[in-house]
Amino acid sequence: MNIEILYTFDKNHYLGKCSILDLLSPIDKIENWEYNRPPDLERCKEISRAINQKKNVIDWLLHFTYCEDTQVFHVIDGIHRFYALQFSIQEPENKEWLQKQCILIIIKVNPTKGEIIDWFHAINNSNPVPELYMRDTTVEKRECIEKLAKEWQEKYSSHFMSSKKPNIGHINRDRFIDILDTLYDKYKKTHSKLVTIDITLREKLIHKNQHIKENIPKKISPKILEKCIQSGCFLFLHKIEWLCENI
Repeated sequence: MNIEILYTFDKNHYLGKCSILDLLSPIDKIENWEYNRPPDLERCKEISRAINQKKNVIDWLLHFTYCEDTQVFHVIDGIHRFYALQFSIQEPENKEWLQKQCILIIIKVNPTKGEIIDWFHAINNSNPVPELYMRDTTVEKRECIEKLAKEWQEKYSSHFMSSKKPNIGHINRDRFIDILDTLYDKYKKTHSKLVTIDITLREKLIHKNQHIKENIPKKISPKILEKCIQSGCFLFLHKIEWLCENI
């Protein structure tokens, strides 16, 4: 990646700029940080649509680390915007325009794991990150939770919103991961050894969804109820706290 250094914050900590073409060219050398949440592709596509329609200046700021030994950049913050740019540049009518745009990048070169975690916390201080990604969790747990989250998001896509606090009947993907995280810890030690934990959680979610369908909460608008009837998803008619306690 061809980066022009604009400012040096400290040793190995820089503000730079590069063309979007350069940013997207070495895709095999740019990876999501291992403790970062995986990108919500629906959110990425939503950002991409906004880019395509408005064609505003790309005045974003992405945060990367760079390891000189592996020559790999890791995205610490901005993974959704990074993927959105990948989607947008694939559109022929946007490619020429985007190639001429530049983007600002903050880079830390060869930081320690502790430095990255502290940096990550500072960046995301105002944007809650699922607890799953803030702890040293096992690969098995992350894979289980991400698999279930993906299943529900694909099956009930109209109920998942990118906004931080969606209206009743909807949920943010990251908050659903928080629910699954709580349920995983709740049932991991008690579920049958003959049944894997993902099957246990899947059955719990299906059972509670059916229970809510048969016991609709009060004060649900006819419009939201009709949407739930059409999709078959009733789980998010209750708040996150209720779901964590009652599933």
